[in-house]
Amino acid sequence: MNMHEKMRVGLLDATRLVRSGSLLEATAAIQHALAGFTAPDSRATPQPAGASPAGAPIEGSFRVVESAPVAHTDKTGELPRAGSGAVGATV
Repeated sequence: MNMHEKMRVGLLDATRLVRSGSLLEATAAIQHALAGFTAPDSRATPQPAGASPAGAPIEGSFRVVESAPVAHTDKTGELPRAGSGAVGATV
């Protein structure tokens, strides 16, 4: 039985066990199916040109955006009426 067939059979068995409520046994079946498999080496994966290594700082630029002016209220707590020209003025 090749490795792919072993994996397929192991996962089918794990699925059957999960459906029957035997989660610990399903976990063991998955672990058994994975025995002998190794994770791919991420260092062997080619990186795009200009890519930073994982965990390296990311360089960039920024600009400061000024916030909109805050409308001031008069002594009554009312905002000035539109068209009065009294933005920020007190009455």
